[in-house]
Amino acid sequence: MKKVYLMILGIVLLAGCTTGRSAYSSQGSKKTYTSISWNTLERYFWLESTYTDLQKENIVDNNKGKWINGTGIIKGVDKSIWDTYYVTLRDPTNEYAFMFVTLYFDDDYSEQLLSLSEHDQISFTCRIKSSLMGLNLDKCEFI
Repeated sequence: MKKVYLMILGIVLLAGCTTGRSAYSSQGSKKTYTSISWNTLERYFWLESTYTDLQKENIVDNNKGKWINGTGIIKGVDKSIWDTYYVTLRDPTNEYAFMFVTLYFDDDYSEQLLSLSEHDQISFTCRIKSSLMGLNLDKCEFI
């Protein structure tokens, strides 16, 4: 029984690790990309989204740890209480709405981030982290 359980667990882990597109980060580590597009994912978090919180959590949980490329308009650039730089994105359907998408960057990007302003457009690749108070993406890099 134990052998069957371990064999099933191995198959599940192997299947989970081989889905999606792969690439390497600037640090040389392998990235697995989600199959969902940025346009689809960001729509879940627009102010006027009709998706429920459960649907938002589900889409993020199903793609957590995977990477995604995207483009967005900056709402703001700031530094967290943990000294991590982050960018909040503007809702493309409503200039005055807050979309609740946050991109977290390493300190290596501090100079680039400090040169950005509200309304600038950025292109990025980030890892999907969580849906706590919006969509949180970490390990972000500019592309």
